[in-house]
Amino acid sequence: YAILSHNHPSGECMPSQQDLNSTVWIYEALKTVEVKLIDHIIVSSNDFLSIAKSGILPNVFDIKFDVE
Repeated sequence: YAILSHNHPSGECMPSQQDLNSTVWIYEALKTVEVKLIDHIIVSSNDFLSIAKSGILPNVFDIKFDVE
């Protein structure tokens, strides 16, 4: 399993189109070596966003997969 994370110094946690494109690209690359991407977390100075839990990329993150 793999989890991506990066920060947004601007304070805005919403993913950019580049963030989403990179997530999909990394998801596809990991899939070729049988590694499951379970989340991509964006962190700002006082907030965070889980792309998996947000439902933004349902074709990448299987919402039935629960890591808790």
